[in-house]
Amino acid sequence: MKRPLTSHAILFVFLSLLFALSCFHSDSPTTPDEAENNDRAVTAIAEAIHAKFAPPDTAIVLFTGPVEPGTILAENVHEDSGRAELAVPDSAGEYYAILIDYQPGRLFQHAVRYGWMEVARGDSGSTTGDYWITVLRPGVSPAPFQALQLDEVGGVEYYAVDGEGGPDLQSFSHKAIAEDPLTDDAGVFVQSRDIARAPISLGIVFDGGARKGILQGGPRTLDNKFISEAKNLSEKSADPVAAWLKSRKFVVMRVSQYWGNDKPYLKSASDLVELIKKYAEYYKLQGKPDGGCDNFYFYMTAHGYKDGKGAFEIHPPSGNGNFDVLSLSTFLDAFESFPDFVKVTIHVDNCYAGKVITEHRPKIATLCKSLCALTIMASVDSVHEAWVPDLAHDSGTEDFMDGATVDHDGDGVKGDVRDRFEEMKSQGGSLNPMSFHCPDGGSWCVLDGPVATQQACAAIAETYVASVGTVTDPGGHAASVGDPFEGTITISSGETFTVTGMPPFVDVTGAIDEDCNFAASGFGEAAGAGDVLVEMRGWYENGSVDFTYVMGLRGELGGDEAITFDGSATVYEAPNLLCPELITTWDCTVGSVFDPAGHRQFVGEPFENPITITAKGENGFTAVGMPPFVNVSGTILPNGCEFFGTARGNVAGVPNVLVEFGGSVEKGTLLDYRYIMGAEGELGGGAAITFFGRGTERE
Repeated sequence: MKRPLTSHAILFVFLSLLFALSCFHSDSPTTPDEAENNDRAVTAIAEAIHAKFAPPDTAIVLFTGPVEPGTILAENVHEDSGRAELAVPDSAGEYYAILIDYQPGRLFQHAVRYGWMEVARGDSGSTTGDYWITVLRPGVSPAPFQALQLDEVGGVEYYAVDGEGGPDLQSFSHKAIAEDPLTDDAGVFVQSRDIARAPISLGIVFDGGARKGILQGGPRTLDNKFISEAKNLSEKSADPVAAWLKSRKFVVMRVSQYWGNDKPYLKSASDLVELIKKYAEYYKLQGKPDGGCDNFYFYMTAHGYKDGKGAFEIHPPSGNGNFDVLSLSTFLDAFESFPDFVKVTIHVDNCYAGKVITEHRPKIATLCKSLCALTIMASVDSVHEAWVPDLAHDSGTEDFMDGATVDHDGDGVKGDVRDRFEEMKSQGGSLNPMSFHCPDGGSWCVLDGPVATQQACAAIAETYVASVGTVTDPGGHAASVGDPFEGTITISSGETFTVTGMPPFVDVTGAIDEDCNFAASGFGEAAGAGDVLVEMRGWYENGSVDFTYVMGLRGELGGDEAITFDGSATVYEAPNLLCPELITTWDCTVGSVFDPAGHRQFVGEPFENPITITAKGENGFTAVGMPPFVNVSGTILPNGCEFFGTARGNVAGVPNVLVEFGGSVEKGTLLDYRYIMGAEGELGGGAAITFFGRGTERE
């Protein structure tokens, strides 16, 4: 490791050697002395960048330059999707473009920073993003990054690179289009009902490809590991799953967007939907088997989206980055065409894979009614990124394949599908691999062993009152965060494990194992910061829960420090209430709206979803709904079933808006309410918006 220089020494070395490094992009030969000076100048730049940006030793840094004034550092996503961009100043100077990857080895979307630096003056600028970048130099067609030199400064790898991060287009004329769903190296099925038919097992194993040319060896080829996600996704994840399925007598169609193999590919996202539907039609053509159910296994590894209800990308085999996007909603719709004698297994390994479970419960419920069985396995939960295989950490699929020799579910069969999932969950740790299965207690699919029926931890599903024993707060966040356990928390352990509460508690989703140990995570608002990562771990025993609850794992609360609450919780026993009729879930209708400033089109409909009112002490309450409803806390008045509460929250993009919620319960069954948003005029126009209406108790 090279010894770090002081900032004054860096400036001196840089200025004295700058003449030796006119540009990274030069192809002219150099003498040994010139090459040595060039290397020293590159190292000086790396040290100057390190002194300015101070990345952690888990990161890697790429830098290239000098680049022209006005150069744009653009996130590698579609221009119309709100990509992050950073402009180099237009003024003269020796500017270098910088990419800091905080999570090298993560699959696609993850934490990065883009920056520029004028090394001689020390001027700099930066912004955060979710993907690698293309350096858009005026008048230059972006070429792939090529590594020129590797330096280690403060434990961080610094890659001096040539190029701008553009795609390295690949030929794929040798690949066929994936059209016939029944063709495979095992042959073509004969569509015949002349003889009695046993259940059949078919599968699609699909890798979605990736952008080519992230980082390659250059004139001085480096043994670096950040070369080809597409290759690793295909060969280290998808191929082993296909081989396993074939060993279990599945006929597998292997579809790959990677240019480096001869497997068929898809032209678009809609083609994948049509391919799945063709399999459904094939099962229908065969008719119901003479005993049991057919099996269909769909595996996918691709880039997943964090925002909304989830989606994934299908890249062309050329690697040009012009990918097609398929929403998880449309993807799940394709399985509605399967007949009721098919057990469907969906296995996804991508960033935020758990969204296929957490964000699509109505669709999953519909599929449960129409299929023989449905199993969904996700390599991570809905808030975590996945790992690229064969790099810094095993991917979820590699962990899944590690389960070949274990019997986690105790059914006497090693390496069945549940054993493999449990191994993936065990190794996945805080990534919280998730699963879903219906019907309850049934076999997952033909790949499963005997069914275990014991539900050891079902009793955890209760409402709890928590007591915090210790708070670890090196960043001094307690005052701004507040007490996330001031109100009750509710634990559910049905299809997924969830813990919900009132702000500042951030709801979490995860999993619980057969020993009643649980791990869950989520994103939410805390201390005025958005998108704060929260994790909760613990165990359940004899009616009580011991837990650790961590807020700000990525340093979002400031000072690069999290705050940790350790405590225990016992089942909540409702006190004698002034108005027990109020404490229930209400379906509310809006009777009238007073909106003199015209806020409704921006605010939305706060009562579109049910409102749940819970007790807080003998005369307190909390009301919880779905955005744009802002959750409130308040008091039940002693003169009957009247209530009033307030809160502050985000409304129509405006933070810290005062909300008031009050009303009464008439005849024990009818809620009469008023709900004011912007009570102090924060929404503009000097006026609030007030909703008047009534609610009936949800059955």
